[in-house]
Amino acid sequence: MTPPLTNPAHAGTVLVVGGTGLLGRRFITAALAAGYTIRCTLRGEAPAWLRACEGEQLDTMAWKGGDNPLPSDVWDGVESVVNLAGASIADGRWTSGRKQVLRDSRLATTRSIVQGMARQSHLRTLINASGVAIYGLHASGADEESPPQRDHFLAELAGDWEAEAQAAPQRVVLLRLGLVVAPSGGAMEKIVPRWLPRLTPLVPLGHGRQGVSWIHIDDAVAMILAAIANERWRGAVNAVAPEPVDNGHFTQVAAGVSGHPYIGIGVPRLALKAALGQQSALVLADSWVYPMRPKAWGFVHRYPHIHQALQAWWDERRHDATSTNAVQ
Repeated sequence: MTPPLTNPAHAGTVLVVGGTGLLGRRFITAALAAGYTIRCTLRGEAPAWLRACEGEQLDTMAWKGGDNPLPSDVWDGVESVVNLAGASIADGRWTSGRKQVLRDSRLATTRSIVQGMARQSHLRTLINASGVAIYGLHASGADEESPPQRDHFLAELAGDWEAEAQAAPQRVVLLRLGLVVAPSGGAMEKIVPRWLPRLTPLVPLGHGRQGVSWIHIDDAVAMILAAIANERWRGAVNAVAPEPVDNGHFTQVAAGVSGHPYIGIGVPRLALKAALGQQSALVLADSWVYPMRPKAWGFVHRYPHIHQALQAWWDERRHDATSTNAVQ
């Protein structure tokens, strides 16, 4: 069984960095429901959904991230830190300047967090995001014991990011995330954009045989909660579903649940490389990664199969669209 959540009567305070993003929003909502108190750092103004949550169980503090030290009072009562900070790897061309932003938003921010944690004796845990890109462009049958690679920018970025997190003196969990299946934003918004006409077909990328290691966002959140509550969770953790699939199958199932036609003739790899440059690795990397440690620790996925996950994704997206239209 999945490790039980902390009893709300004894739930502690969690500092969340990067809490306004796709995964952060979902995690904060679930953690509040589980009885945790949340302190969330913000680079700017709080979004409306976060302001609506503020109260006895949630407060926010301004922090710009990067090399800036965290305010000393941010640590008051905090037992665990969840670090999801980082500029989106899918937004913008990977110019040298953009690569530096991707690095600084992860490495420098994590370094500042770890430096602050080193002075806090009451802190117990750091949950730090990472990615399955650490296994390289050709990850066939990779699990947590597989060696990290440095054959691509994303692999180097993930490895350097993890190195910063591992400097923390407390228990560290490195959450190596696959493609997150979520109804709003993220990779799914690029695979099946909301504006895409229903009769527009979906097609594989490249030959379509490259592996896709994925996870439903609710399972990713459940892993974070399990990692906070269970001292056994430590080190690298593959936050992926137990059944990776190839890109063609992923696309075909996405087309089926969303009502789009599917054509099995893919976008040529050379065309993708010409158009995207190094960013083509986001869609062409062959990623077959397995969650051996979560399985050994008793974690049970709510969405182990791709059809289940994508059906839930589509149902929630339709519900969100219906709710939005009803309000307007």
